[in-house]
Amino acid sequence: MSGIRLNLTLQTLIRYKAMEKKISMFISGLFILFNLQSQELIEFSRENSSIYNGMFDTIDGRPAFAGTAILKDIEFRNGTLEWDMWTTGGRSYAGVTFRYQNNRDSEEFYVRPHKGNGLFPDAFQYTPIYHGVSCWQLSHGSGGTKAAKIPAREWIHFKLVVKDNRALLTMYTQEPVSMNIDRLWHGDISGSVGVKGPVNGSSWFANFTWTDKIDIDMPDKALKYNAEPGIIRRWEISRVLSYNETDPYMYYEDQNDLDWKNAETDDDGLINLTKQAVRNPQLPGWIYARSVLNSEKDKIARFQLAYSDYITVFVNGLPIMSSTNAYTSRDPAFAGLIGYFDEVFLPLKKGPNEICLLIGEQFGGWGFKMRDAEAIGLAEGISKNWELHHKLGYPESVVYDQDENILYFSNNITGSGGGISKLSTDGKNLDYEWVKGLNSPTGITLYGNEIYVVERSSVAVIDKYSGIITERIKLEEAVFPNDITVDDKGVIYISDSGGSKIYRIRDKVSEIWLERGDILNPNGIDYHDGLLYVGCSGDASVKKIDIKTFCTSTIATLPDGSVMDGLQVSNKGEVFFSDFNGHLFRIDPSGELVEIINTVSRQLNIADFELVDSKNQLIIPGLYSNVISAYSFLKVNN
Repeated sequence: MSGIRLNLTLQTLIRYKAMEKKISMFISGLFILFNLQSQELIEFSRENSSIYNGMFDTIDGRPAFAGTAILKDIEFRNGTLEWDMWTTGGRSYAGVTFRYQNNRDSEEFYVRPHKGNGLFPDAFQYTPIYHGVSCWQLSHGSGGTKAAKIPAREWIHFKLVVKDNRALLTMYTQEPVSMNIDRLWHGDISGSVGVKGPVNGSSWFANFTWTDKIDIDMPDKALKYNAEPGIIRRWEISRVLSYNETDPYMYYEDQNDLDWKNAETDDDGLINLTKQAVRNPQLPGWIYARSVLNSEKDKIARFQLAYSDYITVFVNGLPIMSSTNAYTSRDPAFAGLIGYFDEVFLPLKKGPNEICLLIGEQFGGWGFKMRDAEAIGLAEGISKNWELHHKLGYPESVVYDQDENILYFSNNITGSGGGISKLSTDGKNLDYEWVKGLNSPTGITLYGNEIYVVERSSVAVIDKYSGIITERIKLEEAVFPNDITVDDKGVIYISDSGGSKIYRIRDKVSEIWLERGDILNPNGIDYHDGLLYVGCSGDASVKKIDIKTFCTSTIATLPDGSVMDGLQVSNKGEVFFSDFNGHLFRIDPSGELVEIINTVSRQLNIADFELVDSKNQLIIPGLYSNVISAYSFLKVNN
């Protein structure tokens, strides 16, 4: 059977309405199943399904089901699930389960209607289930959660397309919302399908179907970021200890028979203890993890921790830190999501050092990560030259003046406290207050003897010899003008990240040059050889636009949530662009895309950088990290 439709039978509805709908039922005839090829009517029975705490009603004219129903004897691997859902808008966690195996392991998608106003980042939730435990605290961010506006008290249609180890979820409302699930944690497996939700009237299902057919083109898989540098990847983990076998501060030497086994992180640096170990989900549990760090000398090393839900850190048997990341532990709205929110200073001695973690779990997914907070990832051919990390005012954009052999950078201080600084190319000589009185300046560019700087509603024009602001060119209706570039004839282009527009300035007069639905939240912008290259955060892409024809094509796509920032094109056609969160990429003339710098572990932003083509240098402002760094790189040969 390649596909089925679930609906309520009229007979069942009448029968249970007569029982006044007050009983939670394990029933044999709740749904009708239709074979999508033959349209054969099949009765849903105890023999071919598992139904838990099900109840039904007529909701807005439709026979509807609330609760959990899992089909037996279904092998769903690739295909399409569709269903309708109705919610009150109150707290509820209802959705579908798929590739369901042995009542323990599965993949799930559900919604949080109480967060469905478009402001919360987790109205949608994908999570894997291991040993019956949901890992929602571990699976969040790009590919795990997404903001959405979920209408209340009306039927909404959902569609989930599953292919290999990926999925695409779409909610069809007035403005459809899609979420790419770039990685299904269980991999490419198969299993049953069904619906899961509470039995309290907060959410209802209707018109559930499944098929092994895929009727849409799955989007191209986005580039996967390199793993954060400095991750400790190899560990040993103990057996699970119950809540009464240890306490939060006990080193493992006081324990017996810990049954140590080797464990290695996934690509993202996570040790998923929910997958690795089985604990009683009704009670807290503990596990020890240990690894060895070798140090060239005695030193204090700064490391970052991500964990769920409790942790104590030991170095060579000495407890040095204890903390909690459990649900509601830090404030009533605290979700307890795993992330690098805590830092610890490790007293390392020369030679090998044992790092031991005691990790406790309550619910929501159990795991940990640990990384060197000073590590930077550099591709082959990239080397760091210098770093300036004081006497700055949140540097946002840098431009190189080849005639003067000097760097100019904008200081993005809020209000009129912003300005422009001058800096030598070796990072040693700084004139911090060279130009003052700019309004939160961002992008900066040069043409002739003038410097053009983007402010909040205008472009300031500065004489580069005197540092005097000679005029301001108004950008009418601009929401958040951001980056700036200039072509060979002195025509200036400005991205409006807030208004999804591109402005043009000719002869000191501004106008909206481009406002189109495929240019979403543009930021980094650079002119090269008749083309505008634009980084768009709205769809995490880099596009090139023909100046004359407006013909547009996408040349790179990053994962959802990427913040496109700096963008520069070399004389040889290499495209350099950054994700503000700490990633810098290069596309060579053949189209190969490579991440060349990763500063995520150091939590250094990569804002509107400058490419000094003649020196094979990249000058990177850090904005909120208040750092400017310089790197050398090897050119790509044509």
